[in-house]
Amino acid sequence: MEKKIETLQLLQNRRNFLKNAGAIGLGLLASPLLTDLFAQNTPNIPKKEGKSDKLIPFEDPNAPWTMTHSGQDQHTIAEIESAYKEMNPVQYYPASDRWLNLPIVYKALTGSNTKLSIVMLGDSIVNDTYRSQWDNLVLQPAYPNCKISCVAIVRGSTGCWYYKEGNNIEKYVLPHNPDLLIIGGISQKDDIDSIREVIKKVHSARKCDVLLMTKSYGEVSGKVTKRYADPYLDYIPGKVENGWSYDIPTDPKDYRRQLLELAQETKSGFLDMTAPWGTYIRQSGKPLDYFKRDIIHANVKGEQIIGRILAAHLSPVKF
Repeated sequence: MEKKIETLQLLQNRRNFLKNAGAIGLGLLASPLLTDLFAQNTPNIPKKEGKSDKLIPFEDPNAPWTMTHSGQDQHTIAEIESAYKEMNPVQYYPASDRWLNLPIVYKALTGSNTKLSIVMLGDSIVNDTYRSQWDNLVLQPAYPNCKISCVAIVRGSTGCWYYKEGNNIEKYVLPHNPDLLIIGGISQKDDIDSIREVIKKVHSARKCDVLLMTKSYGEVSGKVTKRYADPYLDYIPGKVENGWSYDIPTDPKDYRRQLLELAQETKSGFLDMTAPWGTYIRQSGKPLDYFKRDIIHANVKGEQIIGRILAAHLSPVKF
């Protein structure tokens, strides 16, 4: 198959993107077998050529871009299968009450001849989650009677503080008619008010469930910072702020705590990705770099961790 020749401008955009990558950031009990479902039940999706850890190119670095699994820079099925065979199975037990604020999603997934349209909104970490193909490799086989579609609307280093502006929601999100809007990433700047405004804008235009996700991956720095978490460092308030903790801190100013409270306020779903992601990393016996392609982003293995946690959160367990 003839290879596409990239334009000089696209190559320059890619170089600029890579250069600035350091700033990117962007239950009912479920059977642990669910998260390993695709190993036994992989859909017959054509394999294609591609490079496993290439960052997504885009023509306009100042605008969000839409990703689908047909994009040439997505992982091949063969790459994902090979990577996941080298890993311990991802196991995650979602909270028993997770469906309470996801009624549209629950009705679609457990119905017959139904459809579910998902939009993932955020930064390159959200894009990494999407690139795991959690939706069509794990979730779709679990719900054969529901046609699931998913797109990622992402932009490097970007959170709801950007998406709320102007007509960005109308331009980028609403045309996909989401039944579920997933908001996550590490680039929200802990700006709870902006996340609230995006939820309000979406709800004013469409009846739609929202799922809020806490952070995973990002930069591990020796400096004391509240922005990124190192799963191998214990979080100690006032001393090691960039450390990790399974439990959500009680500090009312903590971003995870504030996001949980926002989910309760707006009747949104909530996935504390930080807890199970860090747990898997700690129990893996591998250094964090084993799951990353650079200082910020997950590689194909790391993507499977966060993607399969998300898939398990929406696992087919009834009330």
